[in-house]
Amino acid sequence: RLEWLGHKVHVADPLADPAEAREEYGLELAPPSEATKFDLVIGAVGHADYRTWSAEKLATLLADDGMVADLKRIWRWKGQPPFRCWTL
Repeated sequence: RLEWLGHKVHVADPLADPAEAREEYGLELAPPSEATKFDLVIGAVGHADYRTWSAEKLATLLADDGMVADLKRIWRWKGQPPFRCWTL
């Protein structure tokens, strides 16, 4: 849906099978890169790899005024993160 609305989407999941994601969903999986800055990072899976990410790690992935949407409440930091964060 985000692509349909005109957004460029990067999907990363260290546990997903890239061939299956391509065949079943038409998705190309890509690992997150600190060289790419995102307007929005969505935490949609509760994998242990992602739960260990610090607020500082996430901040390196965000563009200026970027935001995190934590759909699974996997990131629970002490204090306020240095970016906007939305959770369910």
